[in-house]
Amino acid sequence: METHKKLFLFLLTIFFGAINDNILRLGFIMFLTFGEYSFYNLERGILVSIAGISFILPFLLFSSLGGQIADRYEKIKVIRSLKIFEFVLIFFIVYSLYNKDLYLMFSCLFLMGMQSSLLSPVKFSILKELHGEENLLASNSLVEIYTFIAIILGTIGGTIFFDKGTIYFLLLIFSFTGLLMSFYINGPGFKNKKETINFNFFASTIKILNYSKDEYLRKNILFISWFWFIGSILISQLPVILESNYSDAQHMTLYFYLIILFGVISGAKFSVFYFRENKNQENIYKFFILNSFLLLILGFNEFYNFIYLVCTLLFMVSFISISYVIPLYVNIQKYSLNKDRSKVIACNNIWNAIFMIISGIFIVLVYLFELSIHDALKYLSILNIIL
Repeated sequence: METHKKLFLFLLTIFFGAINDNILRLGFIMFLTFGEYSFYNLERGILVSIAGISFILPFLLFSSLGGQIADRYEKIKVIRSLKIFEFVLIFFIVYSLYNKDLYLMFSCLFLMGMQSSLLSPVKFSILKELHGEENLLASNSLVEIYTFIAIILGTIGGTIFFDKGTIYFLLLIFSFTGLLMSFYINGPGFKNKKETINFNFFASTIKILNYSKDEYLRKNILFISWFWFIGSILISQLPVILESNYSDAQHMTLYFYLIILFGVISGAKFSVFYFRENKNQENIYKFFILNSFLLLILGFNEFYNFIYLVCTLLFMVSFISISYVIPLYVNIQKYSLNKDRSKVIACNNIWNAIFMIISGIFIVLVYLFELSIHDALKYLSILNIIL
């Protein structure tokens, strides 16, 4: 019972941080998509991709530092320290939103990404300590469910309140609540005093990336990174996709994000059942093939005349994607040693960030070559089959 309580408090801490990340990120995306402004006469879709890169780039720069810190010090203390930093940062974010200062917004988005990049290695490496190795599949499923609920609710909050004063209150209250929850987490104080912190971001990143030379880790990291490549495109570009097909796109975006959320929750529950005790992992490639087919259909404008078909397709893409990614996270956590687990997670995060930055560049190139977002989905389908 005590173990479940510790995990629940940890999940709440992660939840409130993730919901804040996404209120800010998606509120900014909605402002860039629907707001009235001029920023160097750049295409709105390009600005949305730049915003995504601003949030993801810190994962490339600071994940190695986060992995080292999480292995060197007690993970719970690391979580509390980062939640304090987040709470202070929120005040600057509120100021930037109130004054509609795009330069400060981009800066705050970058700093929020930095905080998340330092927290992420702790988030996944502490699960084994809090909930036990035998419960890793279930605990990872819960982390993904809570994270994606936060993502979707944050997305909805950012979508509804991006041009209203309510967003300031939400950011402050969620940040404070997450900080408060972090001080109630108790758990083992494992730390590696022999771990030395290398503040040379370039050298430490190269060193941590060496973990992916292991063939088993490399395969799992590759598939997880591809999941984030596709996911970042679908989540960030969904308002753009809908705007090109429907007149009431701003309000319809909310319903489509809810459909994605239901797909994620259902897929996470299915994953625990289907992949328990490491069974059926050889069938993961079948999930990729099915996802390719679904993405291909989403790439044709004609199908958007059938609203229920589009809803079903988005549900299935999110269901299938989350189903196969959860056991991949479990594989990494089980395979890595206690003294290195956070650094292995950091290695995974760096590759995730690389793939997500490439996804942003991919979208920018799509617009520069005057292709549509639907063309991008067709190309994703082909790349998915190749992978």
